[in-house]
Amino acid sequence: ENWREKFGEIDVLYGGPPCQGFSLAGKRNIEDPRNILFLHFARIASHLKPKVVLLENVRVLTTMKAPDGSWIKDNIVAAFNEAGYRIEYRELNAQNFGVPQFRDRVFFLGVRDDINVEVAFPETTYVEKEELNSLFSEELNPLRTFRNACGDLESIESGEKSKTDRWHFAVVHPQHVIEQLKNVPEGESAHNNKDPKLRPKSGYNTTYKRIKWDEPCSTIGTTFAMISG
Repeated sequence: ENWREKFGEIDVLYGGPPCQGFSLAGKRNIEDPRNILFLHFARIASHLKPKVVLLENVRVLTTMKAPDGSWIKDNIVAAFNEAGYRIEYRELNAQNFGVPQFRDRVFFLGVRDDINVEVAFPETTYVEKEELNSLFSEELNPLRTFRNACGDLESIESGEKSKTDRWHFAVVHPQHVIEQLKNVPEGESAHNNKDPKLRPKSGYNTTYKRIKWDEPCSTIGTTFAMISG
């Protein structure tokens, strides 16, 4: 109630409850107490009464069930319906909207019941090159790639910083890691190097994975682009 007095009329309330209990990178534990934090999001919405609510999470949330066997996605819809919102969900990928990154997420979008506006999601504007040959491709663009985003940055080595851009710098790697990375083909992980001696002793398969220059970047931030000799 103090928040409502402080902020007044709110147009949009946006949030992303923790994803660890749903994500493939985690244990997908149906008993994870963080899995029900969307209930508090809905509770806050019921007090603040914003015009629109938007909840984002990993796409595979839609395949998760609660301990009682109900679908998490249905429980989210029900919670916001009870809070006074017409809500729908859709799985969207950032690469289809001009972002040079493969980032697959589910969005729950709700409009307050007393507002006569349709719940609507944006339409895809970026697609694979093969899809541009269709009859309905006049307003579509090819996916933006890692090269599109980073190809104009100056080349720097391990531990170096750009002379022109303070946000462009290279992580400091020990020499044995650099040797591992130099042997990774595009799109592959150092964990799959042919020589077992050049494979990292720990980490996920996505760790030290070489990005493909002419595709959208992967979601996980432990990937890398190029290691020179």
